[in-house]
Amino acid sequence: VQSLTEFFAKHRHRFVDIIEGRADFQEPMNRPHIRFDGTDLTELPEKWSHAQNDALGYFLWLTCELIERGSISPSQTDWPLIAQLVRYWMKIKVWQDEDSGHWEEVRKVAASSIGCALAGLSSLRRLMESADVRSELLKASHPISTEDVDTLIDQCRSTLMQILPSECVQADPT
Repeated sequence: VQSLTEFFAKHRHRFVDIIEGRADFQEPMNRPHIRFDGTDLTELPEKWSHAQNDALGYFLWLTCELIERGSISPSQTDWPLIAQLVRYWMKIKVWQDEDSGHWEEVRKVAASSIGCALAGLSSLRRLMESADVRSELLKASHPISTEDVDTLIDQCRSTLMQILPSECVQADPT
């Protein structure tokens, strides 16, 4: 988790550029990369479908779970990065975003990806019961509030209720 945090922090411009409208999130190469060189934490130059909210959801969920269990100290957490991830999801409307997800197939609104985002957001929301965590997230360069997270949770849950038990209910574009 520390290496993933270091990688995403090193390339946080990908979150910021989309949040601030400098990059088109519909182009997968503009998104935070989910494949990279694990030795030096550099991005791989090959074209890849980095539109994978599932991977980002797993990252947020695992980070929050490890904090909650005491394996990672809240004081050593990159809260600005966590806030940027949530703000990024707000910008791309993760609950209706077409991504390549677990299966790395055609981009679609996938229950599995929304579920991963929801799991991460739910874990984060529990941590936000702490005034210290709320304060850190509110003072980030792209701040988030409990209301922001609650809204995303509600939107993800609502969409999942429309999709489940299917993985996707969109017509197959191919």
